[in-house]
Amino acid sequence: MMRIRLALSDGGYVADVSIPPFQKMPKVIVWGERFFAFHVMLTEPEDLCAAEYREVFAYWVPPDVENEQK
Repeated sequence: MMRIRLALSDGGYVADVSIPPFQKMPKVIVWGERFFAFHVMLTEPEDLCAAEYREVFAYWVPPDVENEQK
């Protein structure tokens, strides 16, 4: 497992979490109902974290709303 840092959009600390050691880093991490996009690899790991993800605004389009457009 590898540790990553989850941060607010302005860089404020949220949490450090563990994820599997992927060969390519995921572009988005879903943590509960919150979404975090890849921001930067940490060249000098902070508290053993290898990368930082920052929170982004996301919206899920329910299927019934999508069907109303047709």
